[in-house]
Amino acid sequence: PGTFNTKSVIFYNANTVEPVGDLYATDPVQFERPSLAQVFRPAGESKGEFLFMVNHLRFKGCDGATGTNEDQNDGQACFNERRKNQVSAVIDLVERIQDQTGVDVHYIMGDMNAYYQEDPIDLFRDNGFVSYFDAEDFSYVFRGEWGALDHAMLNDEAMELTYAGQILRINSMEPRFLDYQDDNEPFYQDDFYRSSDHDP
Repeated sequence: PGTFNTKSVIFYNANTVEPVGDLYATDPVQFERPSLAQVFRPAGESKGEFLFMVNHLRFKGCDGATGTNEDQNDGQACFNERRKNQVSAVIDLVERIQDQTGVDVHYIMGDMNAYYQEDPIDLFRDNGFVSYFDAEDFSYVFRGEWGALDHAMLNDEAMELTYAGQILRINSMEPRFLDYQDDNEPFYQDDFYRSSDHDP
């Protein structure tokens, strides 16, 4: 669902985990690409449930920006207010799922289109989530400047259970003339290095 060409999906290894209950989504009115959430547990087990949520919040481009969504000249570009509202909706959905299922281990992942020091990430922190990666880590390069727009936000219960994670370097460091969207020879290759301009 969604109005933009990109869509949110959850890939999982069925040999490792199995979905439990319904797939949840945020209200599409508030999101260009609704966030998806699913409770999983280890395959073949009767306990160990955790909530996994994937997100792709509003990008920083200014097309159509009005009012508080215009660039406020604070370094956060356009639609920062919309991204904050989207984070609030994400947190509300997580709390609703916990109320319904009792699952208190939460992983919120995805392209937040906000850097570590920006309001949307602060809002996650204010609601008990911790970034699994450090501020020095990066997932995107824009005009020669490196930073992280993509985040793994975990609550305390998830942090206690998580022992490893890494950023997969597939594209962020490629020069612009190797644009991942360019399907013209001689640079195009049909592999995962062409799947995104971000590192997951």
